[in-house]
Amino acid sequence: MEDRETYISAFEQFFSSFYQKEIDRVLKNYPKIRSIEVDFAELSKFDADLSTTVVDNPDDMIKSAEEAIVRLKRKV
Repeated sequence: MEDRETYISAFEQFFSSFYQKEIDRVLKNYPKIRSIEVDFAELSKFDADLSTTVVDNPDDMIKSAEEAIVRLKRKV
């Protein structure tokens, strides 16, 4: 498994490219809205290795994805 920072960075790129509007909506409407729905097929098209790692290590990858969103939130 690669370095956690590598995965966080990949998720940051993915979310900012495909889900920025949804993340902004959550930030504006929190706590009424607390999550976004991520299309696994989009993730797989974006980075097949990342999507495979999500399947193989879901707990670690969810933590990396959450950290990526926290970092994106700081950039707003």
